[in-house]
Amino acid sequence: MTTTGCATSVAPDNLQEQLQGGPEQPSPEQASRPLRGIFFGFAATVTVGLILTIWYLGVRIVTAGEVPQPSAAQSSAASAAISAGPPPSPARPVELTPLSPPALFLQTAGLGPRQDAAFVRLLKTKGFQSQIQKAGGRESRIVVGPFASRGDLEKAQRKLQASGILAIETTY
Repeated sequence: MTTTGCATSVAPDNLQEQLQGGPEQPSPEQASRPLRGIFFGFAATVTVGLILTIWYLGVRIVTAGEVPQPSAAQSSAASAAISAGPPPSPARPVELTPLSPPALFLQTAGLGPRQDAAFVRLLKTKGFQSQIQKAGGRESRIVVGPFASRGDLEKAQRKLQASGILAIETTY
């Protein structure tokens, strides 16, 4: 009995591949070729970046030590001011007043007009002097204070934090 007409006698073209476990795998050299290209591209990009950074910093260091020379117009204006004599004295001396230190506040999150008003009422019931301030346009913020000293501010901040309220220091 001959098996030439049987269905089992017809071998598929890829029978050799099926028996070996799949299609032929590329060699390690062929597989690493794209990776090598990516690596060299990355290395070239980093090298160019380092070269440009070194050049930029070198230029900045060199120009930082140079003193600009005044132009002719600036030097002639300076010499004219010197030859004109001292400036006229004011009629009365100017009094300098010391600036008062900025007011210290704690700022908490703003959630919206209705929620902000309810939050301010809650803070007031807990004993904090709080208010809503308009920061410009539609924006507003909730501030607690003012505080007379940094110690008072830190004490109130710890008390708020113990209540689960995050507050940051702000001045204005």
